Amino acid sequence: MVLSLEQRIFLVLEYHCLEHSCVQTRRSFQRRFNVRRGPSNNAIKALVEKFERTGNVNDDRIGNFGRPRSAVTESNVDAVRQLILQQPWTPENDHAPHPAPQPSHIQDPDATNARYDFANTMLQLVDEDDIDVGNIWFSDEAYFNLDGFVNKHNWRIWETENPLIAVPSCLYSPKVKVWAAISYKGIIGHFFESTR
Repeated sequence: MVLSLEQRIFLVLEYHCLEHSCVQTRRSFQRRFNVRRGPSNNAIKALVEKFERTGNVNDDRIGNFGRPRSAVTESNVDAVRQLILQQPWTPENDHAPHPAPQPSHIQDPDATNARYDFANTMLQLVDEDDIDVGNIWFSDEAYFNLDGFVNKHNWRIWETENPLIAVPSCLYSPKVKVWAAISYKGIIGHFFESTR
């Protein structure tokens, strides 16, 4: 309920005249301003406390809602203008402040130590012949496109010049899945599975 200045003054005066009774102050307010519901006890007490603390009953929240506007000073405007004039080829969006990059995965600080401890424990178990190395297998699978397309996401080309090669590929090319495993005893595989 937003109160006018007249209503705020009435509430403070009436509260003091009626011996600090919020209920009687609200009833008097309802009769005087012909409203069905008056302000709550907490609202009346807060208004009186503010008046006693500051000597003012004005609403400080008027015009003070939403996100605060950033201060645009002449010096900031001039600095941005000079930057744009020095680099006219840069897109406007590049001059805007960017949020700090957020890490997509924060690694646990103990993860490196845990991997190190695991590796040392495994080496110790192998040295003591508690683990048969022949029972440890490492496996992986990969998809190969039959039209010659190769996913070069993790490739590094060590050339003095860019080869500038473009290989055309279709959207849904036939693929082959290859699975293999390797261990101390040898290699198992290559198992092929045709997929679409």
